[in-house]
Amino acid sequence: MNEEEIRQALDKIVGLQEALSQLMVERKKVEDYVMPKEVRAKLNEIADEFDPQINGVGESISNLQNEIRANVIALGHSVKGVGMQAVFTKGRVSWDTKALDRYCITHPEISYLRDEGRPSVSMRVVSIKADDMIPEEIR
Repeated sequence: MNEEEIRQALDKIVGLQEALSQLMVERKKVEDYVMPKEVRAKLNEIADEFDPQINGVGESISNLQNEIRANVIALGHSVKGVGMQAVFTKGRVSWDTKALDRYCITHPEISYLRDEGRPSVSMRVVSIKADDMIPEEIR
């Protein structure tokens, strides 16, 4: 694919995601239409009963995870439980790559120390501002 074809494919993904979202909204509308009001009311009662408990357990998990993280960092190594493991990762060492590349020009003997990893790609949603939707010639 060339750059324009990649742009078109990215835009196609956005269109497919919008279509999927619309399908989910339509499904919800149909489900709400066919569901008797009494059933919907009962489901809301059940949610009202369980949501505080679910939120409380979620908060307890989050607090315990934060405590474990802090303690594993202090300990300095991974700890494995029966069903979960807290994996310790040392802080990354970083260098001023631009400065080292400049240094390497005058000291090529260090070039064997340089290693460049493989490139990778991540997909991110682009936020669109209102101004971006107005054509340039109209602005």
